[in-house]
Amino acid sequence: MWRFPALGNLLVALLLFGSGSAFAAGTPLHVLFIGNSLIYTGNLPAVLDALAAANGHPLQSQMLVKAGATLIDRVQDGSAAEVMSRQKFDYVFLQERGGDVICHSDPIPCKDSETATLALAALAREHGAKPVMLGTYQPRREASDHLLQAETALAKKAAIPLVAVTPYFVAGRNHSPQLEWFYADDLHPGADLILLEAALVYRHLYGLLPRSADLTVTATIYSPRTKFSPPQLASENALAKDAADGHRYSQKEMSAVLAAAAKTATH
Repeated sequence: MWRFPALGNLLVALLLFGSGSAFAAGTPLHVLFIGNSLIYTGNLPAVLDALAAANGHPLQSQMLVKAGATLIDRVQDGSAAEVMSRQKFDYVFLQERGGDVICHSDPIPCKDSETATLALAALAREHGAKPVMLGTYQPRREASDHLLQAETALAKKAAIPLVAVTPYFVAGRNHSPQLEWFYADDLHPGADLILLEAALVYRHLYGLLPRSADLTVTATIYSPRTKFSPPQLASENALAKDAADGHRYSQKEMSAVLAAAAKTATH
């Protein structure tokens, strides 16, 4: 069984992040990410918003996250239902704790993942949003293959699209090992893995990859150790920041990440 352990604070947080860039004219898409520290480490919503803004698309992303959380937690505590009843989203991305969708010796996490994915997908549809599964990643080829198979099967069962991550991550890491694929703990996503995920989500939303250019993210970039208060806007909920003030991606870095995103999903 491959999974990420619970790290950091165990409080649920609803976070609103913008990149700080001016959005293009028009009504923005509203996106909700539901997951754990794999989402808020590196601030995936902020990177996605900055990427969209740099390519002329107005986008506003939020996240309902908890360190070490599973999707079943968001079903059982009612927080996902509460959030979606209060605000309209166009897309809801569901990201499970890494490896929990793989059924091995302990079937409980796998069964919980299935139950939660089906429930949250139905909930998103009830509120007029399009549910999407956002995959996680495994560094070893065999584990990555198993993960992709499990995610594909679960997405099919829930009748939702899958934005796979692990095959592109493996391709990128093999081709450009010098990039920051992992955070310093060798567990959470590094800045370039977050950029890869943002590019893959961007392609799902807009049908093509973003252009290769320098990208500056002016939002706070959180670490796995950042603590949050219960669901509130981002400006109100950081209890103890362990974070950086923004991040800059070079065009060379962007090109390498986009090359990984352009690989096929079968390694």
